[in-house]
Amino acid sequence: MNSLQKKIRRLCEEKEAIVLAHYYTVGEVQEVADFVGDSLALARKAAETDAKIIVIWCCVPTSTPAARWPTRARRKT
Repeated sequence: MNSLQKKIRRLCEEKEAIVLAHYYTVGEVQEVADFVGDSLALARKAAETDAKIIVIWCCVPTSTPAARWPTRARRKT
């Protein structure tokens, strides 16, 4: 794991965040992810997560609108 990946993992722990990565993302993103799956699996995981602060989506652009809906009520900006 490189220094950026370590920083991302540390921030996830501090902020109680979760990284969800689509199968189509690059390997470096998948390595840092808490969960890797297809669009449906990512949406389901986002709906069931206990992440307190933010859910980080790392997926292909075409799946982002569909994946956004389960977490809309809990999204914080």
